[in-house]
Amino acid sequence: MLKFDDAQARFAASVAPVCESESIWLELAPGRVLASNLASRSEEPLPAAGTLLQPGHIAALAAQGYVEVPVFRLVEVALLRVDDAPTDAAPDANSPMLEALVHSLGAVVRRRGHVPAEGARLHDALVDLIEEGECDVVFVSGAPQLFAGALVAAGGELLCRQVDMNPGRAVLLGKLRGRPLVCLPADAAAAYVSFVLLVTPMLRRMQGRALIYPPVSRVEPDFFVPHHGEGDAFWRVERATAADGTDWVRAAVRADSQPDASVATLGDASGLVRIAPHMSGRTQGRVPYYDLSRWLC
Repeated sequence: MLKFDDAQARFAASVAPVCESESIWLELAPGRVLASNLASRSEEPLPAAGTLLQPGHIAALAAQGYVEVPVFRLVEVALLRVDDAPTDAAPDANSPMLEALVHSLGAVVRRRGHVPAEGARLHDALVDLIEEGECDVVFVSGAPQLFAGALVAAGGELLCRQVDMNPGRAVLLGKLRGRPLVCLPADAAAAYVSFVLLVTPMLRRMQGRALIYPPVSRVEPDFFVPHHGEGDAFWRVERATAADGTDWVRAAVRADSQPDASVATLGDASGLVRIAPHMSGRTQGRVPYYDLSRWLC
């Protein structure tokens, strides 16, 4: 089992930027990553290669006469769900959420699939997705134990079996014929947290971005932390600013909440805080804060 920091680094190091680039009209470039440095036609600076282009960058480029710019092509994703078919009583929460998360990073979903929780069926689905070669990365939802066996049986390599974090402990990372595969936990809240913290740096690196880890600030928590043993705990929180200008956060979901309530509050969080192992009671001091407005773009 990997510590969180080691796992985060391993996920990012397992991939390389998508090398192909294309030249597109300037007005279509916002949200795309600049693939190469451009020659300045005046004394004004230009965005460097690896910059995620924003409207302000477009203005700067247009002011220097550029009408087209080279950008990395979009990262293409396959989503594969492994479980029983959804029903009215047990609908599929993960697939729509994961597709929305992929789109928030500026990647695109090219393939969607579903197989029952059977090792042979999962093995065949993974091989088919990789052999077709249509996608740069495959995200599997659910059945981590089956995923590990199916990957190895297909000739793949398991790079990360578990991460010492909560939620998200059951996330796995592998490679099959040079392509990365990530198996996310079946629980929607755990899949959400592991995607934000482990997968988004990986996707940014594949996109060719210069900055793959957004800034992590520190905030004052205003909630009681139950004892959680080993591993880093990541709480969904809502951020606020006190009258004296101090940033503080309150929990967006209680530690003793039911799973349905946990999913219901997924959209309420402004970020995640990292609580160190064995920290319990009323926390003393400031803790790392992962701002979702930065980590999900």
